[in-house]
Amino acid sequence: MFLLKLIYILFLCNIVNIIKSKSLPDYSSNIKEGKELEIFNNIKSKIDVSYDKCPISHDVPVISALNIESEKIKKLLTFVLYKIPYIGSPLEGFSIAFWPDQEKDVWLEIKDKVKNVIDKNTLLTISGILSGDIRMYKERINQLSSEIKNPTNNASSHYMNIAEDLIGFENKFMFDKNYADYKNINYHLLPLYSTVISMKASYYTIGIKYSKKIGLTSNEVLKIKNYITNIIKSKDGANNYINNMLEDSLNNAYSTSNQFNIYNKIMSIKGHIGIHGLEYIPMWNNLIDNPFSDEKININIISYSILVGRVTLNINKQLLNISQPLTPNLINGTRNAIVSIGVYIWRIHNAPRIGGINIFFKNGDNYSLGESTSEYKKFDLNGSVIKTLQVHGDGAIDRLVFYLSDKRILSYGEEKIPKPSNRNYEKKFEEDSHHISSLFLSNDAYNCGLAGQAANIAVSYQLD
Repeated sequence: MFLLKLIYILFLCNIVNIIKSKSLPDYSSNIKEGKELEIFNNIKSKIDVSYDKCPISHDVPVISALNIESEKIKKLLTFVLYKIPYIGSPLEGFSIAFWPDQEKDVWLEIKDKVKNVIDKNTLLTISGILSGDIRMYKERINQLSSEIKNPTNNASSHYMNIAEDLIGFENKFMFDKNYADYKNINYHLLPLYSTVISMKASYYTIGIKYSKKIGLTSNEVLKIKNYITNIIKSKDGANNYINNMLEDSLNNAYSTSNQFNIYNKIMSIKGHIGIHGLEYIPMWNNLIDNPFSDEKININIISYSILVGRVTLNINKQLLNISQPLTPNLINGTRNAIVSIGVYIWRIHNAPRIGGINIFFKNGDNYSLGESTSEYKKFDLNGSVIKTLQVHGDGAIDRLVFYLSDKRILSYGEEKIPKPSNRNYEKKFEEDSHHISSLFLSNDAYNCGLAGQAANIAVSYQLD
Protein backbone atom coordinates (compact mmCIF):
# COMPACT_ATOMS: atom_id res chain seq x y z
CA MET A 1 0.00 0.00 0.00
CA PHE A 2 2.85 2.37 0.83
CA LEU A 3 4.41 1.74 -2.59
CA LEU A 4 1.15 2.50 -4.38
CA LYS A 5 0.77 5.79 -2.52
CA LEU A 6 4.37 6.69 -3.33
CA ILE A 7 3.78 5.94 -7.02
CA TYR A 8 0.66 8.09 -7.01
CA ILE A 9 2.54 11.00 -5.40
CA LEU A 10 5.33 10.69 -7.98
CA PHE A 11 2.77 10.57 -10.75
CA LEU A 12 1.01 13.72 -9.55
CA CYS A 13 4.31 15.54 -9.16
CA ASN A 14 5.20 14.73 -12.74
CA ILE A 15 1.97 16.07 -14.19
CA VAL A 16 1.58 19.32 -12.26
CA ASN A 17 3.78 21.47 -14.54
CA ILE A 18 3.52 21.14 -18.31
CA ILE A 19 4.90 23.24 -21.17
CA LYS A 20 8.58 23.89 -20.88
CA SER A 21 10.88 23.39 -23.78
CA LYS A 22 10.04 21.45 -26.91
CA SER A 23 7.47 23.05 -29.25
CA LEU A 24 5.20 21.28 -31.71
CA PRO A 25 3.20 22.53 -34.72
CA ASP A 26 0.21 24.83 -34.14
CA TYR A 27 -2.98 22.79 -34.34
CA SER A 28 -5.35 25.62 -33.42
CA SER A 29 -6.39 26.30 -37.02
CA ASN A 30 -7.60 23.01 -38.43
CA ILE A 31 -9.82 23.96 -41.36
CA LYS A 32 -8.81 22.19 -44.57
CA GLU A 33 -6.97 24.21 -47.20
CA GLY A 34 -9.27 25.92 -49.70
CA LYS A 35 -12.08 26.40 -47.16
CA GLU A 36 -10.77 29.61 -45.59
CA LEU A 37 -12.27 32.09 -48.09
CA GLU A 38 -15.61 30.28 -48.13
CA ILE A 39 -15.76 30.33 -44.33
CA PHE A 40 -14.68 33.98 -44.19
CA ASN A 41 -17.45 35.03 -46.60
CA ASN A 42 -20.00 32.89 -44.78
CA ILE A 43 -19.24 34.50 -41.41
CA LYS A 44 -19.02 37.98 -42.93
CA SER A 45 -22.49 37.62 -44.44
CA LYS A 46 -23.85 36.66 -41.01
CA ILE A 47 -22.30 39.48 -38.99
CA ASP A 48 -22.25 42.38 -41.48
CA VAL A 49 -25.83 43.39 -40.69
CA SER A 50 -27.71 45.70 -38.32
CA TYR A 51 -27.01 45.54 -34.60
CA ASP A 52 -29.51 48.21 -33.49
CA LYS A 53 -31.00 45.98 -30.78
CA CYS A 54 -27.69 44.73 -29.30
CA PRO A 55 -29.46 41.89 -27.44
CA ILE A 56 -28.05 40.50 -24.21
CA SER A 57 -26.40 37.13 -24.71
CA HIS A 58 -27.98 34.77 -22.19
CA ASP A 59 -28.71 31.51 -23.93
CA VAL A 60 -25.95 28.94 -24.20
CA PRO A 61 -26.20 27.10 -27.56
CA VAL A 62 -27.45 23.53 -27.67
CA ILE A 63 -24.04 22.49 -29.03
CA SER A 64 -22.05 23.89 -26.15
CA ALA A 65 -18.79 23.05 -24.43
CA LEU A 66 -19.27 20.43 -21.73
CA ASN A 67 -17.96 21.91 -18.52
CA ILE A 68 -16.14 18.81 -17.31
CA GLU A 69 -14.59 20.09 -14.11
CA SER A 70 -12.73 17.00 -12.93
CA GLU A 71 -9.02 17.46 -12.47
CA LYS A 72 -8.65 13.86 -13.66
CA ILE A 73 -9.51 14.90 -17.20
CA LYS A 74 -6.82 17.56 -17.25
CA LYS A 75 -4.31 15.23 -15.60
CA LEU A 76 -4.92 12.76 -18.40
CA LEU A 77 -4.18 15.54 -20.89
CA THR A 78 -0.70 15.80 -19.41
CA PHE A 79 -0.31 12.15 -18.38
CA VAL A 80 0.64 10.87 -21.83
CA LEU A 81 3.62 13.23 -22.01
CA TYR A 82 5.68 11.72 -19.25
CA LYS A 83 7.84 8.78 -18.42
CA ILE A 84 5.55 6.83 -16.14
CA PRO A 85 7.00 6.54 -12.62
CA TYR A 86 6.96 3.03 -11.22
CA ILE A 87 8.37 0.76 -8.56
CA GLY A 88 8.18 -2.82 -9.76
CA SER A 89 5.85 -2.44 -12.75
CA PRO A 90 5.49 0.45 -15.24
CA LEU A 91 1.75 -0.28 -15.36
CA GLU A 92 1.16 0.71 -11.72
CA GLY A 93 1.16 4.45 -12.41
CA PHE A 94 -0.94 3.81 -15.51
CA SER A 95 -3.61 1.96 -13.52
CA ILE A 96 -3.69 4.57 -10.77
CA ALA A 97 -4.24 7.32 -13.35
CA PHE A 98 -7.15 5.62 -15.09
CA TRP A 99 -8.65 3.73 -12.13
CA PRO A 100 -7.79 5.41 -8.79
CA ASP A 101 -8.79 3.36 -5.74
CA GLN A 102 -10.07 6.07 -3.43
CA GLU A 103 -12.15 8.21 -5.78
CA LYS A 104 -14.47 8.09 -8.77
CA ASP A 105 -12.50 7.20 -11.89
CA VAL A 106 -12.33 9.34 -15.01
CA TRP A 107 -14.77 7.12 -16.94
CA LEU A 108 -17.62 7.59 -14.46
CA GLU A 109 -16.75 11.28 -14.08
CA ILE A 110 -17.27 11.82 -17.80
CA LYS A 111 -20.43 9.69 -17.90
CA ASP A 112 -21.97 11.80 -15.14
CA LYS A 113 -21.32 14.92 -17.20
CA VAL A 114 -22.65 13.64 -20.53
CA LYS A 115 -25.74 11.81 -19.25
CA ASN A 116 -27.88 14.93 -19.53
CA VAL A 117 -26.97 15.65 -23.16
CA ILE A 118 -27.40 12.21 -24.76
CA ASP A 119 -30.51 10.05 -25.10
CA LYS A 120 -31.33 7.22 -22.69
CA ASN A 121 -30.56 4.41 -25.14
CA THR A 122 -27.12 5.81 -25.90
CA LEU A 123 -26.48 6.30 -22.19
CA LEU A 124 -27.40 2.65 -21.54
CA THR A 125 -24.98 1.55 -24.27
CA ILE A 126 -22.17 3.66 -22.83
CA SER A 127 -22.90 2.51 -19.28
CA GLY A 128 -22.67 -1.10 -20.46
CA ILE A 129 -19.28 -0.50 -22.07
CA LEU A 130 -17.93 1.20 -18.95
CA SER A 131 -19.18 -1.47 -16.55
CA GLY A 132 -18.19 -4.31 -18.88
CA ASP A 133 -15.28 -3.69 -21.25
CA ILE A 134 -13.54 -0.94 -19.27
CA ARG A 135 -13.81 -2.89 -16.02
CA MET A 136 -12.46 -5.98 -17.80
CA TYR A 137 -9.41 -4.07 -19.08
CA LYS A 138 -8.79 -2.72 -15.59
CA GLU A 139 -8.70 -6.24 -14.16
CA ARG A 140 -6.55 -7.62 -16.99
CA ILE A 141 -4.04 -4.77 -16.80
CA ASN A 142 -3.79 -5.07 -13.02
CA GLN A 143 -3.12 -8.79 -13.40
CA LEU A 144 -0.48 -8.07 -16.04
CA SER A 145 1.14 -5.53 -13.70
CA SER A 146 1.48 -8.24 -11.04
CA GLU A 147 3.04 -10.60 -13.57
CA ILE A 148 5.61 -7.97 -14.55
CA LYS A 149 6.56 -7.35 -10.91
CA ASN A 150 7.01 -11.08 -10.38
CA PRO A 151 8.50 -12.20 -13.70
CA THR A 152 6.80 -15.16 -15.35
CA ASN A 153 6.70 -16.51 -18.86
CA ASN A 154 3.16 -15.16 -19.21
CA ALA A 155 3.79 -11.39 -19.03
CA SER A 156 4.77 -10.81 -22.67
CA SER A 157 1.97 -12.94 -24.13
CA HIS A 158 -0.55 -11.39 -21.75
CA TYR A 159 0.62 -7.90 -22.74
CA MET A 160 0.26 -8.69 -26.45
CA ASN A 161 -3.19 -10.24 -25.96
CA ILE A 162 -4.43 -7.02 -24.38
CA ALA A 163 -2.69 -4.90 -27.04
CA GLU A 164 -4.45 -6.82 -29.81
CA ASP A 165 -7.82 -6.81 -28.07
CA LEU A 166 -7.62 -3.01 -27.78
CA ILE A 167 -7.51 -2.64 -31.58
CA GLY A 168 -10.68 -0.82 -32.64
CA PHE A 169 -11.99 -0.44 -29.09
CA GLU A 170 -12.49 3.32 -29.61
CA ASN A 171 -15.11 2.51 -32.26
CA LYS A 172 -17.53 1.68 -29.45
CA PHE A 173 -17.63 5.40 -28.68
CA MET A 174 -18.25 6.39 -32.31
CA PHE A 175 -21.87 6.21 -33.47
CA ASP A 176 -22.89 6.03 -37.15
CA LYS A 177 -25.89 6.95 -39.31
CA ASN A 178 -27.95 4.14 -37.81
CA TYR A 179 -28.38 6.37 -34.76
CA ALA A 180 -30.55 9.46 -34.87
CA ASP A 181 -28.53 12.63 -34.33
CA TYR A 182 -25.31 10.57 -34.35
CA LYS A 183 -23.05 13.56 -35.03
CA ASN A 184 -24.32 15.35 -31.95
CA ILE A 185 -23.88 12.16 -29.89
CA ASN A 186 -20.28 11.79 -31.07
CA TYR A 187 -19.67 15.46 -30.31
CA HIS A 188 -20.74 15.05 -26.68
CA LEU A 189 -18.91 11.72 -26.31
CA LEU A 190 -15.62 13.24 -27.47
CA PRO A 191 -14.17 13.32 -23.91
CA LEU A 192 -14.73 9.54 -23.61
CA TYR A 193 -13.32 8.90 -27.08
CA SER A 194 -10.16 10.92 -26.36
CA THR A 195 -9.71 9.20 -23.01
CA VAL A 196 -9.91 5.77 -24.69
CA ILE A 197 -7.32 6.84 -27.29
CA SER A 198 -5.09 8.13 -24.48
CA MET A 199 -5.43 4.87 -22.59
CA LYS A 200 -4.51 2.83 -25.67
CA ALA A 201 -1.67 5.10 -26.74
CA SER A 202 -0.23 5.14 -23.21
CA TYR A 203 -0.48 1.35 -22.93
CA TYR A 204 1.32 0.87 -26.25
CA THR A 205 4.00 3.42 -25.30
CA ILE A 206 4.68 1.53 -22.07
CA GLY A 207 5.25 -1.58 -24.17
CA ILE A 208 7.76 0.26 -26.36
CA LYS A 209 9.62 1.92 -23.47
CA TYR A 210 9.74 -1.11 -21.22
CA SER A 211 9.84 -3.93 -23.75
CA LYS A 212 12.76 -5.64 -22.00
CA LYS A 213 11.07 -5.46 -18.61
CA ILE A 214 7.90 -6.98 -20.07
CA GLY A 215 9.82 -9.50 -22.17
CA LEU A 216 8.67 -8.41 -25.63
CA THR A 217 10.56 -9.39 -28.79
CA SER A 218 11.66 -6.90 -31.44
CA ASN A 219 8.88 -8.13 -33.74
CA GLU A 220 6.30 -7.56 -31.02
CA VAL A 221 7.62 -4.03 -30.42
CA LEU A 222 7.29 -3.35 -34.16
CA LYS A 223 3.67 -4.51 -34.02
CA ILE A 224 2.98 -2.17 -31.12
CA LYS A 225 4.51 0.76 -33.01
CA ASN A 226 2.20 0.00 -35.91
CA TYR A 227 -0.81 -0.19 -33.57
CA ILE A 228 -0.20 3.23 -32.05
CA THR A 229 0.54 4.85 -35.42
CA ASN A 230 -2.67 3.46 -36.91
CA ILE A 231 -4.94 4.67 -34.11
CA ILE A 232 -3.48 8.18 -34.26
CA LYS A 233 -2.22 8.96 -37.75
CA SER A 234 -4.03 6.66 -40.18
CA LYS A 235 -6.81 7.86 -42.48
CA ASP A 236 -9.39 6.67 -39.95
CA GLY A 237 -7.26 7.60 -36.95
CA ALA A 238 -7.94 9.94 -34.05
CA ASN A 239 -6.28 13.01 -35.57
CA ASN A 240 -8.54 12.97 -38.64
CA TYR A 241 -11.60 12.01 -36.61
CA ILE A 242 -11.23 15.07 -34.36
CA ASN A 243 -10.41 17.49 -37.18
CA ASN A 244 -13.34 16.23 -39.26
CA MET A 245 -15.64 16.66 -36.26
CA LEU A 246 -14.41 20.25 -35.89
CA GLU A 247 -15.05 21.04 -39.54
CA ASP A 248 -18.51 19.42 -39.58
CA SER A 249 -19.57 21.13 -36.36
CA LEU A 250 -18.40 24.55 -37.56
CA ASN A 251 -20.10 24.14 -40.95
CA ASN A 252 -23.35 23.34 -39.17
CA ALA A 253 -22.95 26.38 -36.94
CA TYR A 254 -22.30 28.66 -39.92
CA SER A 255 -25.44 27.46 -41.69
CA THR A 256 -27.80 27.61 -38.70
CA SER A 257 -26.78 30.85 -36.97
CA ASN A 258 -27.55 34.54 -37.17
CA GLN A 259 -25.58 37.59 -36.05
CA PHE A 260 -26.89 37.29 -32.50
CA ASN A 261 -25.86 33.69 -31.77
CA ILE A 262 -23.00 32.96 -34.18
CA TYR A 263 -20.24 33.96 -31.74
CA ASN A 264 -21.40 31.65 -28.97
CA LYS A 265 -22.12 28.79 -31.37
CA ILE A 266 -18.71 28.89 -33.00
CA MET A 267 -16.67 29.57 -29.86
CA SER A 268 -18.45 26.90 -27.80
CA ILE A 269 -17.55 24.38 -30.50
CA LYS A 270 -13.94 25.54 -30.55
CA GLY A 271 -13.87 25.39 -26.76
CA HIS A 272 -15.32 21.88 -26.49
CA ILE A 273 -13.35 20.27 -29.32
CA GLY A 274 -10.23 22.23 -28.39
CA ILE A 275 -10.13 21.06 -24.78
CA HIS A 276 -11.45 17.51 -25.31
CA GLY A 277 -9.87 16.82 -28.70
CA LEU A 278 -7.31 19.13 -30.28
CA GLU A 279 -5.17 19.45 -27.15
CA TYR A 280 -4.53 15.71 -27.24
CA ILE A 281 -3.22 15.64 -30.81
CA PRO A 282 0.32 16.99 -30.20
CA MET A 283 0.60 14.73 -27.15
CA TRP A 284 -0.40 11.62 -29.10
CA ASN A 285 1.90 12.56 -31.98
CA ASN A 286 4.77 13.01 -29.54
CA LEU A 287 4.24 9.48 -28.20
CA ILE A 288 4.70 8.16 -31.72
CA ASP A 289 7.60 10.38 -32.71
CA ASN A 290 9.48 10.38 -29.39
CA PRO A 291 8.40 7.37 -27.29
CA PHE A 292 11.61 7.40 -25.22
CA SER A 293 11.69 11.15 -24.60
CA ASP A 294 11.02 12.57 -21.14
CA GLU A 295 11.08 16.12 -22.50
CA LYS A 296 8.00 18.22 -21.92
CA ILE A 297 6.33 19.69 -24.98
CA ASN A 298 4.64 22.98 -25.67
CA ILE A 299 0.88 22.70 -26.26
CA ASN A 300 -0.12 25.70 -28.39
CA ILE A 301 -3.82 24.94 -28.78
CA ILE A 302 -6.11 27.88 -28.00
CA SER A 303 -9.72 27.31 -26.96
CA TYR A 304 -12.40 29.90 -26.34
CA SER A 305 -15.25 30.97 -24.05
CA ILE A 306 -18.65 32.25 -25.01
CA LEU A 307 -19.23 35.97 -24.51
CA VAL A 308 -20.75 37.75 -21.53
CA GLY A 309 -22.80 40.89 -22.21
CA ARG A 310 -24.41 42.20 -25.36
CA VAL A 311 -23.79 40.89 -28.88
CA THR A 312 -21.99 43.53 -30.95
CA LEU A 313 -20.35 43.79 -34.35
CA ASN A 314 -16.87 44.28 -32.88
CA ILE A 315 -16.88 41.05 -30.89
CA ASN A 316 -18.32 39.12 -33.84
CA LYS A 317 -15.43 40.38 -35.96
CA GLN A 318 -13.14 38.25 -33.79
CA LEU A 319 -14.53 35.24 -35.65
CA LEU A 320 -12.71 36.58 -38.72
CA ASN A 321 -9.51 37.39 -36.85
CA ILE A 322 -7.67 34.29 -35.64
CA SER A 323 -4.87 36.37 -34.15
CA GLN A 324 -4.24 38.92 -31.43
CA PRO A 325 -5.59 40.23 -29.25
CA LEU A 326 -7.95 37.31 -28.49
CA THR A 327 -5.69 34.62 -29.98
CA PRO A 328 -2.06 35.22 -28.94
CA ASN A 329 0.33 34.96 -31.86
CA LEU A 330 2.88 32.16 -32.17
CA ILE A 331 6.43 33.47 -31.80
CA ASN A 332 9.19 30.90 -32.36
CA GLY A 333 6.79 28.09 -31.52
CA THR A 334 5.43 29.65 -28.31
CA ARG A 335 2.28 31.69 -27.73
CA ASN A 336 2.79 35.37 -27.00
CA ALA A 337 2.05 36.01 -23.33
CA ILE A 338 0.28 38.90 -21.59
CA VAL A 339 2.65 40.80 -19.29
CA SER A 340 0.34 43.56 -18.06
CA ILE A 341 -3.23 44.81 -18.29
CA GLY A 342 -4.65 48.29 -17.90
CA VAL A 343 -8.30 48.98 -17.02
CA TYR A 344 -10.25 52.15 -17.91
CA ILE A 345 -13.02 53.08 -15.48
CA TRP A 346 -16.27 54.57 -16.82
CA ARG A 347 -18.33 56.46 -14.24
CA ILE A 348 -22.15 56.23 -14.22
CA HIS A 349 -23.65 58.57 -11.61
CA ASN A 350 -20.20 58.40 -10.03
CA ALA A 351 -20.37 54.59 -9.75
CA PRO A 352 -17.24 52.97 -11.26
CA ARG A 353 -17.93 50.64 -14.17
CA ILE A 354 -15.67 49.11 -16.85
CA GLY A 355 -15.02 51.25 -19.90
CA GLY A 356 -12.11 49.53 -21.62
CA ILE A 357 -8.84 47.66 -21.23
CA ASN A 358 -5.27 47.78 -22.50
CA ILE A 359 -3.50 44.47 -23.14
CA PHE A 360 0.31 44.43 -23.25
CA PHE A 361 2.08 41.36 -24.66
CA LYS A 362 5.59 40.07 -24.03
CA ASN A 363 6.88 40.98 -27.49
CA GLY A 364 5.78 44.62 -27.13
CA ASP A 365 2.42 44.41 -28.90
CA ASN A 366 -0.39 46.25 -27.14
CA TYR A 367 -4.10 46.73 -27.80
CA SER A 368 -6.60 49.27 -26.53
CA LEU A 369 -10.13 47.84 -26.40
CA GLY A 370 -13.34 49.63 -25.51
CA GLU A 371 -13.47 53.22 -24.25
CA SER A 372 -10.40 55.10 -22.99
CA THR A 373 -10.96 57.38 -19.99
CA SER A 374 -8.83 59.51 -17.69
CA GLU A 375 -9.35 57.05 -14.81
CA TYR A 376 -6.89 54.27 -15.52
CA LYS A 377 -5.33 51.49 -13.45
CA LYS A 378 -2.65 49.07 -14.59
CA PHE A 379 -1.17 45.88 -13.13
CA ASP A 380 1.79 43.71 -14.11
CA LEU A 381 1.54 39.94 -14.12
CA ASN A 382 5.21 39.56 -13.08
CA GLY A 383 5.50 36.15 -14.70
CA SER A 384 2.16 34.87 -13.37
CA VAL A 385 -0.89 34.01 -15.47
CA ILE A 386 -4.60 34.76 -15.15
CA LYS A 387 -6.34 31.64 -13.80
CA THR A 388 -9.86 33.05 -13.42
CA LEU A 389 -11.70 36.16 -14.57
CA GLN A 390 -14.89 36.98 -12.67
CA VAL A 391 -17.31 39.27 -14.50
CA HIS A 392 -20.24 41.19 -13.05
CA GLY A 393 -22.75 42.61 -15.48
CA ASP A 394 -25.96 41.93 -17.35
CA GLY A 395 -25.90 43.62 -20.72
CA ALA A 396 -22.86 45.72 -19.77
CA ILE A 397 -19.66 45.10 -17.82
CA ASP A 398 -19.79 46.52 -14.30
CA ARG A 399 -16.84 44.84 -12.60
CA LEU A 400 -13.84 42.62 -13.40
CA VAL A 401 -11.95 40.53 -10.85
CA PHE A 402 -8.66 38.93 -11.93
CA TYR A 403 -7.39 35.86 -10.01
CA LEU A 404 -3.69 35.33 -10.77
CA SER A 405 -1.56 32.21 -10.37
CA ASP A 406 0.60 34.02 -7.78
CA LYS A 407 -2.54 34.28 -5.56
CA ARG A 408 -3.16 37.98 -6.18
CA ILE A 409 -6.79 39.07 -6.61
CA LEU A 410 -7.30 42.37 -8.45
CA SER A 411 -10.72 44.03 -8.69
CA TYR A 412 -11.82 46.90 -10.96
CA GLY A 413 -15.22 48.56 -11.22
CA GLU A 414 -18.10 47.89 -8.89
CA GLU A 415 -21.11 45.59 -8.98
CA LYS A 416 -24.58 47.07 -8.79
CA ILE A 417 -26.09 47.71 -5.36
CA PRO A 418 -28.35 45.97 -4.61
CA LYS A 419 -26.87 43.07 -6.53
CA PRO A 420 -29.28 41.87 -9.25
CA SER A 421 -30.90 38.50 -8.57
CA ASN A 422 -30.48 37.50 -12.21
CA ARG A 423 -28.33 34.35 -12.27
CA ASN A 424 -26.54 35.68 -15.36
CA TYR A 425 -25.23 38.76 -13.56
CA GLU A 426 -22.09 37.01 -12.31
CA LYS A 427 -19.92 34.81 -14.53
CA LYS A 428 -16.55 33.13 -14.02
CA PHE A 429 -14.22 32.38 -16.90
CA GLU A 430 -12.05 29.43 -15.87
CA GLU A 431 -11.06 25.94 -17.08
CA ASP A 432 -9.29 23.34 -14.96
CA SER A 433 -5.56 23.03 -15.71
CA HIS A 434 -5.74 26.00 -18.10
CA HIS A 435 -5.00 29.69 -17.84
CA ILE A 436 -6.59 32.64 -19.61
CA SER A 437 -4.28 33.39 -22.51
CA SER A 438 -6.01 36.59 -23.57
CA LEU A 439 -9.32 38.46 -23.64
CA PHE A 440 -11.42 40.72 -25.82
CA LEU A 441 -13.75 43.54 -24.85
CA SER A 442 -15.84 45.98 -26.88
CA ASN A 443 -18.43 48.69 -26.30
CA ASP A 444 -20.04 49.57 -29.68
CA ALA A 445 -21.42 52.59 -27.86
CA TYR A 446 -23.43 54.17 -30.64
CA ASN A 447 -25.41 51.01 -31.38
CA CYS A 448 -26.01 49.74 -27.84
CA GLY A 449 -26.77 53.01 -26.08
CA LEU A 450 -24.23 52.33 -23.34
CA ALA A 451 -22.18 55.48 -23.94
CA GLY A 452 -18.70 54.47 -22.78
CA GLN A 453 -19.43 51.37 -20.71
CA ALA A 454 -18.12 48.05 -22.07
CA ALA A 455 -20.84 45.97 -23.70
CA ASN A 456 -19.22 42.54 -23.60
CA ILE A 457 -16.16 40.44 -22.83
CA ALA A 458 -14.83 37.00 -23.80
CA VAL A 459 -11.60 35.10 -23.19
CA SER A 460 -9.33 32.45 -24.67
CA TYR A 461 -7.58 29.58 -22.83
CA GLN A 462 -4.32 27.66 -23.06
CA LEU A 463 -3.26 24.52 -21.25
CA ASP A 464 -0.97 25.24 -18.27
